[in-house]
Amino acid sequence: LHMVWNVTDKKGQNVTAFYAQLKDITRRAWSTPVTIDDNVGLGLAALNVIEYQGKVMMIYNNGKGEEVSPVMWFKMSTDGGQTFSTPIQPFSNHIGRNGAVSFVVDSNGVLQCFFGQRIPGGLSNGVDWLGMWNSVWDGNSWGAVTPVVSGPPSNAFDPYDARAVVSQGNVILLTYRTDPGR
Repeated sequence: LHMVWNVTDKKGQNVTAFYAQLKDITRRAWSTPVTIDDNVGLGLAALNVIEYQGKVMMIYNNGKGEEVSPVMWFKMSTDGGQTFSTPIQPFSNHIGRNGAVSFVVDSNGVLQCFFGQRIPGGLSNGVDWLGMWNSVWDGNSWGAVTPVVSGPPSNAFDPYDARAVVSQGNVILLTYRTDPGR
């Protein structure tokens, strides 16, 4: 069992984030928490972790250099969570903080992720392009991102907080929220 969480200060600012694993379930013994990454910009948030085919994978939001909008970062462990790879940006065209990634393993045993983010400057006319997106793990990296739903921002469209589940063995159900109050 693996766990990731972020810590905020009294003002709600992201301060840091940690990873730990349950070493012994009978004794309820957790490993010593380790810091996931350096806090940049708006900081570490929207974390998720999954163990899949002997690999521990985590995705989280964090800043990128001097840029304002956070991006998604990915780290992987091939030794059960003892060490992790250097973080990479798996979806380089996407930015923003739109909730945690939702992982599911489909009926073919394939790992998929769903997430809400935007493409700055969009696909045309310099307008940001919002969406709920899907990517499939190919065994070594995340595949091309495909839209589940996408479009220009509006008062009724800004998808975030993806939640996906597999039902009846072969149906992926995806829900998300949108902010009508912008």
